[in-house]
This record gives sequence, C-alpha cells and structure tokens, in this order.
Amino acid sequence: AGFDADGELVWVGEAELASNNKHAPVDDYDKQSAVDANAVWAFNRRETAVEVLDCLAEADRIEHSVGGRAARRFSDIREAVESLNAEGMTTIRSFNKLDEEFNS
Repeated sequence: AGFDADGELVWVGEAELASNNKHAPVDDYDKQSAVDANAVWAFNRRETAVEVLDCLAEADRIEHSVGGRAARRFSDIREAVESLNAEGMTTIRSFNKLDEEFNS
C-alpha cells in the first residue's frame, strides 16, 4: 500500500509469480478493484504477466488479454494494460523496474 503526505491511500499492489492456482489473480484483482486507489501489479517475468492477463480476461475482469506485438516487451504490455482503464490494474511493473523506481 502507498499513502500520500496526508495519509490517504493512493496505491495498492500485488506481486504475482507463476502459479497453478488460476483463480488467485481473479481474487487479487477483485480485492484491488474494491478500494479507491491506483493498483500496480508486479511480475517476475513477462510470461507471467501475460498468463495473469489471460486469466483475468477469461474471467471478464479486463476487456481483453494482451498478446501478439503488444506482448513482445514488458514496456509494451504495460502500455496495453494502462490503456485498458481497469479498476483493479492501473499499471504493471517488473520486479526489477519496481525496485529501480523506488530504491534508486
């Protein structure tokens, strides 16, 4: 969770790893969409991000999955996700990029 200077919740986050539990990302999405804050998802690999997006699309939580050219690079996936305007997934980051952004 991330708070602004006034103590208001502005970010929630979820770290996802590859899993056989296909319903876990749906539950995580539902939890994050229930709060009034931006939602960042962090992934260890690009392939994991695509798998989770597929799962969320199949469960009708996001408009569509991200594939083809939009899934070639992590930055392309992030752009596609940000264009979805999804309540429970505002943006995504790789573990490394998230670490760079907040610990540099």
